[in-house]
Amino acid sequence: MEYPRRGRGRAATRLRESPRDPRKRRRPRRQGDVLSLVWYMRLLAAGRIKADPDRFAPFVMDDNGVADVHDFCRREVEPVSVECDQVQIIALTEMLGVPVAIEYLDASGEPSKFVCPDGAEPHVTLLYRPGHYDVLYEGAPAAASPVAAAA
Repeated sequence: MEYPRRGRGRAATRLRESPRDPRKRRRPRRQGDVLSLVWYMRLLAAGRIKADPDRFAPFVMDDNGVADVHDFCRREVEPVSVECDQVQIIALTEMLGVPVAIEYLDASGEPSKFVCPDGAEPHVTLLYRPGHYDVLYEGAPAAASPVAAAA
């Protein structure tokens, strides 16, 4: 394939030399890009919660039993520095229309699975560990653990 000769700078050289596989052309994400995306997703979740306050009110009650979804969103959903909880994930999956499965270990040590919305075929699977969610990729090779390597 012949490339146009107009561009002579570094960007043009990188364009001509870039691989055809789009997965190999990922540009490194800047911290600001990631935070902007997280903030935008949080605003979508807050918008969904505020749009249907009666549905989410039982999940957002404070210590006095008062459910103020606007205050909850201001304190728990919109700030990027606050950990996400199941309420935010339910709201975001409904807003985006993307079913999600969350897998976790319950108190007995047995794996459990929560699918949102209920009964849907999930497009994304998350592993919940206290304070953190990881994306699980189906068919991805498991990383070797130090315990397995020592055995």
